[in-house]
Amino acid sequence: MKRVCLYVRVSTDKQTTENQIQALSDIAERSGYQIVRIYSDNGISGSKGREDRPALDQMMKEAVNRQFDMVMCWSIDRLGRSMNRYQYPRHLPTSLGTAFQILPEISHCCNYGV
Repeated sequence: MKRVCLYVRVSTDKQTTENQIQALSDIAERSGYQIVRIYSDNGISGSKGREDRPALDQMMKEAVNRQFDMVMCWSIDRLGRSMNRYQYPRHLPTSLGTAFQILPEISHCCNYGV
């Protein structure tokens, strides 16, 4: 069974990650994936870097230790607003054989080595 983590983020404290978690959990269940962790950065802008996003930072550290096989994410902008911010978090896990799945329709984006 593929071990997955979910990464969710909202920009303001007035928003909720529940819809992201529910949609990703439904897909994980239908796909036969085991969710091992949910990383959630609440009220943090996507323009912030890893150093300002504790859940993203923790996810990256745990990717190094192969705590999961794949990261599932609601949309590409949950990882970051700029291409440079997106490429950095994507690069580390994929270099370790960790895949990314991004909604909508959970396309197999950046699915390397898994």
